[in-house]
Amino acid sequence: MRCIGSLMRIFRLYMLVGGMPQAVETYVADNNLQAVDEAKREIVDLYEEDFTKIDGTGLAGDVS
Repeated sequence: MRCIGSLMRIFRLYMLVGGMPQAVETYVADNNLQAVDEAKREIVDLYEEDFTKIDGTGLAGDVS
C-alpha cells in the first residue's frame, strides 16, 4: 500500500503543478505551490492577451 500512496502523492503533485515547462521549472526551483500558481496565472494572462489580437474571422490582426 505504501507504493500506491506514493504514486497518488506524485499524481496529485502533477495535477497541481501541471506540465507547462515554466510551472515545472518554478516548482523545481522553489518547491512552492503558490509560486507555481502565480507562474500558471501569468501564462494564462499571456494567452488571454494573445486572444485579443485575433479578429472576428479567426485570423490574427495586428500581431506586432
